[in-house]
Amino acid sequence: MKKIALFSFICLAFSLLFMTSCEKSDNSIYFYNESKDTIAPTIQTNAPLNSEIFNYGDDIHIVGNVVDKETERTSGKLKSLTIEVLQMNATYDTVKNNTPILYKMPAVDGKDVYTFNTKTLVNFGSETTYYRLLITTYDYAGRSARDTTKFSIQ
Repeated sequence: MKKIALFSFICLAFSLLFMTSCEKSDNSIYFYNESKDTIAPTIQTNAPLNSEIFNYGDDIHIVGNVVDKETERTSGKLKSLTIEVLQMNATYDTVKNNTPILYKMPAVDGKDVYTFNTKTLVNFGSETTYYRLLITTYDYAGRSARDTTKFSIQ
């Protein structure tokens, strides 16, 4: 009987030791700490290309990724991402129509990497129209990044 009790006690002690040793602490290199986050997120837009020209009715693919790092060796934590396409004037300095042809807010909360792949199109028109793709992201340290791509449809 004493052997069974001793064996049970030893198993319980090892189980507790194992379970508590696997917990993440605030000092863990894997625990995100926004006060140590020194790097803003980065955005890489692969499509469309800047100054690319599309025809009316073409699918306009919007492809790229967002990466956030806390430090050079640890992952960060994204808070939000917006993808917006607005019609602009010919010099791209004034919004011509405040209603975006595309507006998305993908669920990136807590992720360190996000790949976006979406599309939009403009079915018809009689003259060249100009558009600005604006991608904006924030991380939990309050750092942000923006990427702008200009393209037209004729």
